[in-house]
Amino acid sequence: MKDPQDRKHFLADLINLYTEQLDKPIADTYGELIQEIRKECIQELDQLKQVDMEATLWAKNGSTKALSSP
Repeated sequence: MKDPQDRKHFLADLINLYTEQLDKPIADTYGELIQEIRKECIQELDQLKQVDMEATLWAKNGSTKALSSP
């Protein structure tokens, strides 16, 4: 299984690349496609961040419960 951190970095790089492309002449022809793919990358990156945040909270709550249990 691929490392989620690698995927997050990859998506962040793609988002930056697509953002740059929107300021170039290629956007005259492919602007809508670039925007759509960029949006999909942003959504996937947001989902990965949310999963990480939930896992962190779950781990903190689980470890707190374990410490407070007699």
